[in-house]
This record gives sequence, structure tokens and C-alpha cells, in this order.
Amino acid sequence: MPCTYLRLIPRDPLIARDARAFDTGVRMRSLPWLYPSVFAGSFRSLVGQSLGSPVHKLGLASDLEKLAVAGPLLEVESADASALFFQSPADVVFRESDTGQVSALPLRPIPCNESHGDGCDLPGRQLQPAMFAPGIDSEFKPTERPAFWSQQAMTLWLADGELGPLVGPEGRWPSGLLKPIERDVRAHVHMDHRTGVGKDGQLFQTTGLDLTGVVECGAKSKIPGVQWRASLAGRVAAGAFDETIAALNRWSPIGGERRIAHWSVANPASHDRWSIPPALAAMLIPGRSRVRMILATPAHFTNGWCPGWLDGDFSGTVPGTGVRLRLVSACLDRWAPISGWQYKEPKGPKPLRRLAPAGSTYFFEVESGDVRELCGAWLQPVSDCEQDRLDGFGLALWGTWNPHQK
Repeated sequence: MPCTYLRLIPRDPLIARDARAFDTGVRMRSLPWLYPSVFAGSFRSLVGQSLGSPVHKLGLASDLEKLAVAGPLLEVESADASALFFQSPADVVFRESDTGQVSALPLRPIPCNESHGDGCDLPGRQLQPAMFAPGIDSEFKPTERPAFWSQQAMTLWLADGELGPLVGPEGRWPSGLLKPIERDVRAHVHMDHRTGVGKDGQLFQTTGLDLTGVVECGAKSKIPGVQWRASLAGRVAAGAFDETIAALNRWSPIGGERRIAHWSVANPASHDRWSIPPALAAMLIPGRSRVRMILATPAHFTNGWCPGWLDGDFSGTVPGTGVRLRLVSACLDRWAPISGWQYKEPKGPKPLRRLAPAGSTYFFEVESGDVRELCGAWLQPVSDCEQDRLDGFGLALWGTWNPHQK
């Protein structure tokens, strides 16, 4: 399906609030990255404003909700190149040696040997825990995972390769891995517009994501002489409002406290970054028996961590394809909360929901179907609800995996 690709350049640090209450005297907590619904909602509001019509009108709001928006993904541009970055996968543990050398240890499914007393409380006897390779001493304190991986690094990882080819600063950290985005903390006071004096006790604090503070792992600050420019990348499927979207070039608020950013249509040269890398496409061929799915954006599943398109035996067909998979194992971090406010009737707070966070990794075995169809499922949503998919929840990255060598 034809798509228009978007670029959003923040003027100010962007506020990505979590689901905790926020009022006077409370410190605002920030998420590590914006939720897809924030990006999609801001974009749809911008389109409505560009049409010169009130967005709150039910007819227009319903049409805007049908826009299939995907994003936001982090895009980092240097002096000679630019690339998409994805949040760190959960199936890796980083270990730093005494000499400062960093190694990435993969987690892979390992069957329990019940005859030796092995066991776990995973649902269903067919699910396996994801563990280190045999022989690796697990008695160490893991190093914090990088927050974002470049598309090149993620391609190597999804091909079940090592990150060694991406030699980083002084050979200690692989390149293409970024630290968490720096936080911009500001204290605010409620001013009386009549007197110009701050009101007693009316203080609050905000925390924003400063995209000018993008730093590679292993580096103390930006690399001297290299100009980094971070932005948000998005995609919208063709449909209604195409002419309005193609002409977008304006400033508009996004996220909490109405921080300002510039929306525009991305350079055509960046479109290929949304397609599966050729190295991975060449591996997803008939006969491939094991595939791996990593969430590029948080997903909402009716069964919590488990996709609703899997049945009671953890088998199911990937949305939009004819490929039937069976879940073998999964690696996930703690669930992510999401709430919000609904502006159309009935107005009011949205219920709190639990999301499978970005980076969640699922290990599958192929049961039937042409695995090449997963190439077309690259960065396509796999959430259960149609509206969640239209909002961009659950964009999936597809690759392969192999069991640990004994």
C-alpha cells in the first residue's frame, strides 16, 4: 500500500508522561520514548487543523481515526548519513569485563530437563525459558542495556549474528548503540496574570526528552566534529486527506505541555529504511523453521503479554499473512501502563491498559505458510484491536534464531 513518510523535528524537549497522576506539587515522570498514540493523535489533530475544521466534530474525528499511522521511530542524522533506531531488544544481556570490554550475551529457549529436576511455572508445558548458552557463568551484574539500536545493529542481531562487526569506541562498546535520551528537568510556577506574581505553593516539575542529547554508548558526550540531529520518523498509509498530508510543512504541539515541533514530509531517500533489510529478507526463505519477532513499538494484546492471535496451544497466524507460527518462548520487560483522555463522547479518562513494551522478543517455530510473507510484515502492527493497529501499536521486526550450541 502506498504510504507517506513523516519527519518531526522538535523545537523543545518533548514530554512523554507516564500514566501516573500529575498535579500541583507533583514531579512529572517521563517515559523513555513517546507512545504511538501520542504521535498518531498529534498528527491527526494537525491534519484536522490544516483542513480548517474543528476536530471535535464526530464525522471528522471518525475519519481521522481511520488513518493508519505508524511511529514514532527515532531517526538520527550525522554529517554523512542517517538511520532509524529501535528500542533495545529484551533477549540480550550485556556484560562488561574487568578491562572494560563489553559483550552481548543472547538469551535463547532451552528445554527443561524434568528428569534432572528442571522446571518452571510458565503457562503451558510447551513454553521454554530463555537462558544463557550452556557454560556461561551467570554470576555477574549485567551492564545496563543500550536504549536504542541502529538498524544495522538490529539487522545483525535479528540475523542471529554477533555485534562484534560493529566495532565501537576503543573496541569496548559496539557502535550503533545509544544511551538513553537525556532528560530535561524544569521547575514551573503558576503566575497570576493580573499581578505578574507567582502563586504561593503552585509549583510543579516537568521532565522532557532532549533529542539534542543523543550519545553513543562508550562515549561521554557527542563525538567531537560530528553533528548529530535527532528527529522522529513516522508513516501514514494512503487514504483520505492525502493531498493535505502531502502538503504538511508547519509547526504544531505534541505531547504534554504542548511542546512545539515541526511536521513535514520526509525525504524520499528515507523511504527504504521502512522496508526489511535485504540481509534479513534473504534469510526468510521456505524451509526456515524458526523466526523471531521483536516489537519496535509497544503492543496491546488482549491476553496481556501474549498476542491474542495465538490460541490456547500458543499457535496462530500472523496478522496480514498466511504464516502460522507456534510460540516457543518470550523475553519481556515489565509491562508498560497507558491511559489518557477521550475528547469525543463519552468524554472522560480512558481506562488504564497494560502494554507489552517495545523490545519484547518472541521466539516462534513455523508450522505452515510461506515464511517470505513476513518480509511484508516488517514494521507492520501485530496488536489485536484494529484501532490499536491504526494507532501504530505493535510494529514488528522479523528475523531468525537458532538454539544455543551445546
